[in-house]
Amino acid sequence: MQHPTRKRPKDPLDHEPKAVQYARSQSGLTQQQVADRCGVSKSLITEIENGTRNATPSMLNRLAEALNCPRVVLERKREVISCPTPARQPMVECPNCGAANDPARGSTRCYACNLPLSGTGGDA
Repeated sequence: MQHPTRKRPKDPLDHEPKAVQYARSQSGLTQQQVADRCGVSKSLITEIENGTRNATPSMLNRLAEALNCPRVVLERKREVISCPTPARQPMVECPNCGAANDPARGSTRCYACNLPLSGTGGDA
């Protein structure tokens, strides 16, 4: 049960509780040993592992050092937001040599034979 006057933890947390538990179990340390190495109470380590307390950036550094693992292993995985890819124009085939030319290059002449490309407003 949470402390009645304690605010709810940050949502989302800066750390992955399961990752902290896993790293601790892999290191063979108890919660008390991790707490001693970090200079904090065992209850704080328990709350971090349960996800009821947020691990601050400095606490993540101490945990990573105590557990002998990279900090990134303990951090929350953030959602990747991808940028939309602009629509590409279709390649233009050179009527003379058949080379595929990319109109995005801005050239109206074939890169292979240097003749004007048809349909691009080529400079004849």
